[in-house]
Amino acid sequence: MSRGTLLHSVAGGVREVWGEEGLRDVTARLPEETRAATTGPAFTTLSWYPTRYVVDWDAAKMAGPARGDEESFRRSVMRGIDLGFGRIRRALLSFATPVIIAERAAELWRHDHTHGELSVDSSRRSEGKARVVLTGHPFTETPVARMAFAEVMRHVLSLSRARNVRESHALEGDALVVALTWDA
Repeated sequence: MSRGTLLHSVAGGVREVWGEEGLRDVTARLPEETRAATTGPAFTTLSWYPTRYVVDWDAAKMAGPARGDEESFRRSVMRGIDLGFGRIRRALLSFATPVIIAERAAELWRHDHTHGELSVDSSRRSEGKARVVLTGHPFTETPVARMAFAEVMRHVLSLSRARNVRESHALEGDALVVALTWDA
């Protein structure tokens, strides 16, 4: 399960990147169950929703207004983070360093997700390198979900004092491994 705040910020990111027309395109592509639960009057940011709804939104964004363009898709992910995590965690981000983000990553993850194990190895932070590993979560299951998760990790780190943050990601067995680098 994932917090409704995530879905709310995803929709807001879609609206800001592609406008109301893009939002209509995405919602039209959602499975009926996802559309009803995440766009209807019963939707609330304080509730928990199946994580597959987030995955459905990402797939609909990529197939719809992003038209398969990775950079366009990533812009919507970044904007969604700015509208959700960036606003909610503004105080943390005002003083956060890559080390602080790494130390708090599991706690921050658990705030918004009921499942999945997130670990961060920041032992090479002085070199501008960290490694994030996610297991046991739907974000590991599709290429679009993996890309979205990796972009979230990259963008959150870029909201700290890290500069020129880059990511690469790969599925290793059942684990999604995201390598993050930045200017040390």
